[in-house]
Amino acid sequence: MEKITEGITHLKDVELSWGEATRAFLCMIPMLIAAILGQSSLVPTLGQGGFFYGAIPLPLARGPRLLVASLLIAVGLGFYLMGGNVVFNVLLSIVFTFFVAFNIGLLSGFNIMGMLAIHFISIYTAGLNASSPGKVHTNFLAFVLTFGWGAIVSLAINWKGQPPKETTQRKTADYFLAGIRMGVGTSIALLVSNLFGFDKLGWAPSGAG
Repeated sequence: MEKITEGITHLKDVELSWGEATRAFLCMIPMLIAAILGQSSLVPTLGQGGFFYGAIPLPLARGPRLLVASLLIAVGLGFYLMGGNVVFNVLLSIVFTFFVAFNIGLLSGFNIMGMLAIHFISIYTAGLNASSPGKVHTNFLAFVLTFGWGAIVSLAINWKGQPPKETTQRKTADYFLAGIRMGVGTSIALLVSNLFGFDKLGWAPSGAG
């Protein structure tokens, strides 16, 4: 009983981000609607998109929030299309995975781009999970819908937001090495996925990323 009391006391001292939790829930609304309407094929993609957007730390000002939305929809979905198109050629997909991950490692050295980098590799590997050109097209439209909805939710309501975290300035060579490590890790993971015939080729490189 004493431990429970201590746990409750500790919980009261923790600053819970109820606004961020509410925003994350609202970003998942398209997935809930698809589930209610019985559109089971769209549920995973809409769920992924809602999770990606809801997990992004929300900047304090609307300007940076708009920049995040633009980068995620344009650059992020560009990575998705790359993954969805190279997956049908094993050698090409492994080569592209290395260079995509390498460049994402370089982007981690920038302020907002660094914050989005982990989402970019996840979106790219979501493209690798596509099983047909038709599914690539359908999932792309689903991501556009859920990212657009996430942007509306994040911009339309006056959320509290979060101050930018202090980052340690590193040399360009550090990010270059980070990109090399990520590129090697993700491309080897994709090679293993192909060798062992994983149903979803993107999960292993996503985990490595």
